[in-house]
Amino acid sequence: MTLSEEGPARGSAQPDQSRTAEVTTATQALEDILQEFTRCLRIRSTDEVLRLFADDVIWFGSAAHEHARGLAQLRRFLADDVFKRPYTVEWVWEPPLVAVSGQVAWFVAPTIAVLHHDDGNQTRLVYRMSGVIEHVANGRWVIKLFNGAEPARSADAE
Repeated sequence: MTLSEEGPARGSAQPDQSRTAEVTTATQALEDILQEFTRCLRIRSTDEVLRLFADDVIWFGSAAHEHARGLAQLRRFLADDVFKRPYTVEWVWEPPLVAVSGQVAWFVAPTIAVLHHDDGNQTRLVYRMSGVIEHVANGRWVIKLFNGAEPARSADAE
């Protein structure tokens, strides 16, 4: 993005309404994707999860083994790891921070991961989600980069 594409100079009294509309559109698309993503994880549907991602997706989680590049690796990771766990995950996120450039938006969202254990119990974990979504054909948005992680405890918290 060039400076001329950024809109009004800092301190300008006129907000860039087109930029605001882009962020609003991308934020709504992100909210829709995350809601659908959570629904698909809860029902353990690999195919439905994968349709939310770009073919060249990059995925990283908290643990060293939680990574995938491309849909084939993500399919294996979901089948061999995520959907074999004795719980499903539901994310409850605060309003995400979103920025947009052209057809791409990036985000970060403070989140609570609610683990719904197969025995009926629940565990709540502080979590962070960040990533990149891309606007593609037919008005769809897909996830290009996803990172979900449990933040490290600060020394002050102990």
